[in-house]
Amino acid sequence: MTRRLSLVEDLAFGTAIGLIAGTAARPVLWAWPILTVILLRRHLRTPEYPHRPPRSWSWAVVAVALWLFVPWGPVERFLAGAAPAGLTATLLI
Repeated sequence: MTRRLSLVEDLAFGTAIGLIAGTAARPVLWAWPILTVILLRRHLRTPEYPHRPPRSWSWAVVAVALWLFVPWGPVERFLAGAAPAGLTATLLI
């Protein structure tokens, strides 16, 4: 015949098992990024493209990104609620 556990005993056993499981899982939590890189290394390589994009294209992308995300740019105004109607409708779609 088994003895029924009290609430305190049940909480103590649950805490002990949780601490043991958490301690045992800690190395796995630290190792998963390394294992991911090792297992997916062939997919993470950049492919060899036949030609590189022109420098002007690269600098244009940088300029647009900076313009969008500077503190006084359209994204900041949109988040503050002061964007024009056309930009608000565009960003919400």
